[in-house]
Amino acid sequence: MKRYLLLLSALSCGYAYAAYDYQINTTSPIDYNWNDIVWTSETETTQNRDRYYFDINNTESSAIRIQNGETIVLDSAAMYVRQYTNLLIGGDDDTKTSTLHITDTGKDTFIEQCNRSQIVVNKNGVLQLDGNKGIRFWTPQSTASDPDKVHILVDGGTVIAGGFGSNGGGSEQGKVLFRNGATLQRNIEANPLNFQNNTSFVFDNSTYNVWNKDASQNNGFGNHVINTAANNQNMHIDVVFDNGSVVNGLGVVNEGKTAVEYYNFVDPIPTSGLSGADLTLQIGTMTAADIYFNFSLLNGSKLSAKGVRLGNENGASAVGTYTFKMQGDSAERTAILANSGGTTVDISNYDGSDSAYTLNFLMNGNAVYNSRGNFVVGNAYGSNTRFSFRSGTANFSITGENNTFNAGRLYMLNNADRNEIESCANASFFFGVNDGSASAAATNSAMNVGGISVYNGYDTNAKVVIGGATNTFTTTANFEFYGFRYESEGSSKATIELTDNIAVTTSSGLAMYNYASGKNEFIVSNGANVSIGGVALRAYNETAWDYENPYTAVSSIIIDGATFTTSNNWDFGTGASGLTQVILKGDGATLTSNAQMNLNYAGTDSRKFLVSMEGTNGTLDAKLNFNFHGKMTEDESGGIGGYYLSMTGSGNTLSVGGGLNFNNSESTGGTYQIYSKSDSAEAKNYIIVNQNEFNLQGYYKSDLDPDEDEQSTTKTQLILAGNTELKRANDSRYTIKLGEFSGRQFWGGDLLLEVNGSGNKLYIDGLYVGNGARLAGEDRVRIVGGGSVIDVNSFRMMRGNAEVGTSWANPVGGVLEYQIDSKGISTIVINNGINNALNGALIIDFSALADVQCINEKYVLMSSSPNIKNNLEQYWIDFANNTVKDTDLVNVISSGAADEDIRFAYEQNTETNYYDFVIYYTANVPEPATCAAVFGALALAFAAYRRRK
Repeated sequence: MKRYLLLLSALSCGYAYAAYDYQINTTSPIDYNWNDIVWTSETETTQNRDRYYFDINNTESSAIRIQNGETIVLDSAAMYVRQYTNLLIGGDDDTKTSTLHITDTGKDTFIEQCNRSQIVVNKNGVLQLDGNKGIRFWTPQSTASDPDKVHILVDGGTVIAGGFGSNGGGSEQGKVLFRNGATLQRNIEANPLNFQNNTSFVFDNSTYNVWNKDASQNNGFGNHVINTAANNQNMHIDVVFDNGSVVNGLGVVNEGKTAVEYYNFVDPIPTSGLSGADLTLQIGTMTAADIYFNFSLLNGSKLSAKGVRLGNENGASAVGTYTFKMQGDSAERTAILANSGGTTVDISNYDGSDSAYTLNFLMNGNAVYNSRGNFVVGNAYGSNTRFSFRSGTANFSITGENNTFNAGRLYMLNNADRNEIESCANASFFFGVNDGSASAAATNSAMNVGGISVYNGYDTNAKVVIGGATNTFTTTANFEFYGFRYESEGSSKATIELTDNIAVTTSSGLAMYNYASGKNEFIVSNGANVSIGGVALRAYNETAWDYENPYTAVSSIIIDGATFTTSNNWDFGTGASGLTQVILKGDGATLTSNAQMNLNYAGTDSRKFLVSMEGTNGTLDAKLNFNFHGKMTEDESGGIGGYYLSMTGSGNTLSVGGGLNFNNSESTGGTYQIYSKSDSAEAKNYIIVNQNEFNLQGYYKSDLDPDEDEQSTTKTQLILAGNTELKRANDSRYTIKLGEFSGRQFWGGDLLLEVNGSGNKLYIDGLYVGNGARLAGEDRVRIVGGGSVIDVNSFRMMRGNAEVGTSWANPVGGVLEYQIDSKGISTIVINNGINNALNGALIIDFSALADVQCINEKYVLMSSSPNIKNNLEQYWIDFANNTVKDTDLVNVISSGAADEDIRFAYEQNTETNYYDFVIYYTANVPEPATCAAVFGALALAFAAYRRRK
């Protein structure tokens, strides 16, 4: 009995159909209870229809089968499969190829599938869809008893189509699975894989050919998009290529005309003769916290493309997570991604809304990334004139073992124009360093890039961390920072850190261009050994800045327990209020400069340059000159702008093979300071120089006119604050000159040599302080407390121009200041006598002994081999009458004790045979604290020292 299966009319998937339009007429009798329909070429179908609507609507075992070498062609029509219908093409036991071929149609899809239906393309099965249309499934209905139902299964078969898509779905899960050597062949450039809601798209040991060898356009390649719909609150999408699956989107072109073969994933990517399709993984708008789009390349799977773009260029995602993961389960099953045009991990968002969504690019072990193009994390460029990152986060991490990353330049939070960036986003790149996730730090991995560029803007945080002793990092170009800010508030931070014993060598250098209010940091830490070319640091505040906290633009090099070597010149610079700095911290931090260290950028004051050694056993070795002497002008920041060299911690060494130049005679403002204090008497700080002279100069102009020129307020200071030794490399003596330079008429500029506390050692040939031509400014030697060695061959202290009227109250020229405290005072030992007169100002300050009872305590201010009594008596002291000879030049500051007595003496020391300039001091206080024992010990130590001499 011949029966007809009338395909029922229904409202399904959003469509309504007339019953008489969609039917298949079978040529053989069919028992209605038999659930299979074998669709053969002899099956009669209603012609001239635009849809074929399949709905057996019975049990899940219902099926329409195309088998045994049959070929079914639907001409200019679409197909709908719904309810419990299964469309089966081919069979595992088929020896012939069975095909369902649907030609072009005016509808938006070729096959529409929904509900509990299933499409299966078995071995020797082919589903061919011509034209720019694909397969779409609607609202798949999974059940609790069958949550893993696959709605489209290509089990060893072949699909030739423009793409796949999903719509609707609610909380259900639509699944597509290619397995057992199945193939998806793209046959048109347009039409992507477009997913919504809950979708799983898995390739298992299967192939996706983005390149159609038979196509004539674009050398057979078509740009490819895997994307999601907009405003998708329930989106949970997994796209997985696993178990040796291959995505072919890059190939070699024969004579620039015809694509002849795929890229083989073995040879290096050629520099010419390539053609390929761009792969875009485009995220729609994410609007719920738990939504995600995961793309995985796993266990020997391989993907090639001309360029790869991940993320959302134009969207406005607020929350949610996008993750691209590469991982192999063994070295033999390495996941590989290859492209010639580069990769962009894109979190740009310029619709004005804040966004907290996260993008992750993860290489989690046994993964290879090969590209001749750049890799960009947090991109913001395109056709728009203004770009912004609104709070999104982009993370790139390389963890696990046996990874390889080869690319052009690495960009973080990139902006192509470098000037139009308003950002509130974060981007991170971790190689070899655990970023806090469950993945282990990378080992036995390699990374090779053509330099690294980091951009930061308004409230951005960009961080690159590279490390691991078993890892290899190489770069053929420089490290770059660009910081921008165009708002009156907000801050940003950009960091490149080389750490964990990583070794890095490149002839290119480091360039920091910070025009923002934030920070740029180049960090070498935790045993890393980094050798680069030259260094250029810039920090400019381009907006109106706050004088109370002016240094909001900061560029820093931080060496933390690591080694940093440069082969070319250094060049530092700031704007009106920027800060550039080099910091050595931790244990054993080493900075070696084999060329000039030029921290001498000229400009307005209130900019600041800082070199700080604050760890233990650190070394700064400047093989040539250390130029710390750029010109400074006005200072509106309270006098803190300038050049600072600071040594704290303990056991640190500054070694300068050339000259240590740290002031400028043309400066009218700012501070030049060298400061050193070690925390340990056993581990001193050392300042070792090759030059034979330290020359600290005041302000000088060849055509100086004191009636018209403004007096300089520049401060130049050399401060040894404890346990510091200043010496030459060959242990010979050096000369220190303060304001003494060929009789120049200095007009302002205060110079200071301070020896503070104990444990300092200075072995000086000549100590020359002041000159008789100075018109303004002071040249001061200040000694604070006792316990230091100040040993000079010859000494001179001169006041300024006689017409100026130098005094301790108006110190122009030389000033010698003693600040005596509970540790006594360090003695100036003079071996060869006084050079010229001692006509500068002398200040002796007992104010630090206000609460200390001293009974006739003896303080040796000077000890001289020749008799210098006449020099002392000429301007300063009348020893016979125990009086000050010139009260304008000598000022003795009382401790404030009610009963105080001061006596001057000039005595020969029987222990050393030197002559001592001595002051005896008595002060009674209500609750006495004695200092006799302390001073007695200091006296014995000094006597022993002289005997050794």
